[in-house]
Amino acid sequence: MILRGLCRNDDGDGDDGDGDGDDEKSRSGGGGSRSCPPPRKRQRSVLLFENRPISFLPYLEAIDEIDTVRGVLEATQRHLSPREREVGLTVAGHSFGTFQATWMLRSIEFRQRIRQVVIMDPVSVLLSEPDVITNFVYGRRQSLTSAFSAVRPIFLFPLYYLLSLLNSRASALDGDGASSSSSSSPLLRKLSSISSPPKSIPRGKYNKIWMVQSELFIEHYLRRNFWWYNNELFLDAIPHECHTVVCLSGKDEIMSARKVRREVELHLEGMDENASGSGGGGGGNPDGANDENERTKTPGGGGRENWEVLHWSEGGHAHCVPRPEMWREIRGAMRRQEEEILKRA
Repeated sequence: MILRGLCRNDDGDGDDGDGDGDDEKSRSGGGGSRSCPPPRKRQRSVLLFENRPISFLPYLEAIDEIDTVRGVLEATQRHLSPREREVGLTVAGHSFGTFQATWMLRSIEFRQRIRQVVIMDPVSVLLSEPDVITNFVYGRRQSLTSAFSAVRPIFLFPLYYLLSLLNSRASALDGDGASSSSSSSPLLRKLSSISSPPKSIPRGKYNKIWMVQSELFIEHYLRRNFWWYNNELFLDAIPHECHTVVCLSGKDEIMSARKVRREVELHLEGMDENASGSGGGGGGNPDGANDENERTKTPGGGGRENWEVLHWSEGGHAHCVPRPEMWREIRGAMRRQEEEILKRA
């Protein structure tokens, strides 16, 4: 969904509804590639990589960092044109996808190809702080009752997988493959109403965060195949000349947007000091920034101008995925940076 918003061929003035036929272009299997509608005069290739253990699939095998980087390198070599590889790559990740972006930035071979990084709700930044693991993994373990309710997904999710499979097969037989995702929504709502804590969701809605953190195979991945100490994104790992867009939501339920925003500001202050050659500290108080929705293009020298921070004070985790107004802001930031990248190419 968000891919359609970021890559569509208008400037956001047209209809951002679901009837434009772009949904098929935003779907991909693992390592597959899709071409989005050309933004104005330029055609771009988009490669989407699926991480199956966290995709609501009954999947136990986890691909490690080395194989992931190797697979992405192979995909870019196979699917991108020589011109695209020469101009450079944009690496984008949302939430858990920022861990895979971290792996790309750590690869000596891959990072030299990266010209732009887009991290949305970046749970990988300040992962050593207790916020993510407390809010996502252990936040619901507050009482014996909640501990008991936490095991219910073990029994309920197999039912969801079975019903989803039956729905998708029925849709395929009817020749309406596009309906399978929407038909699973009532199942998600019903399962959420059973497995979520009392009074955690409004009537007619479902608790997406609770659904994801309770899913059986995501639990397995995080507890058996995810090395917390090895997945933190340190901002100085992003190449100095690389353009970067950081997207934060002020009411994020998983990570602390305030801490991450402060970390970004401190990193940019350090870049200013290195550029000016001054050894002293200083800078403003990043916590004193105003609390309204804002887009901040950080001025200054020494690479700071390559960074743009988007902050939505009323946004929650993953709100940038279904909301077209947020797509437009992200797309605008990406394209401003893209123009600079193409000038230097």
